[in-house]
Amino acid sequence: MPVNNQKIAENISALAKERGITVKQVLKDCKINPNFKYDLEHGSSPSIDKITRIAEYLGVSTARLLEGADGEVSALLVLYEKLSDSAKEELRAYMKSLIEE
Repeated sequence: MPVNNQKIAENISALAKERGITVKQVLKDCKINPNFKYDLEHGSSPSIDKITRIAEYLGVSTARLLEGADGEVSALLVLYEKLSDSAKEELRAYMKSLIEE
């Protein structure tokens, strides 16, 4: 089941608005391309790293940021959040190696 990128974009907008900041400011502070939300809305797949940075910045879990997007992805990110920092780094390196094969 594909991730509902539109829902992720809506969640980012709503959470930013709740905090009295713009999506543009969120992306700038997270050092993410300012076109990220537009790209999401037009089918680009978000990386776990970017979702995690945005969620941490907004003070929510990645599962909350992805709420309504896709149950399987949300479940994986809940597990990811429980890992130690070193385990997260190992997992990211492993995932990158799988993609590069």
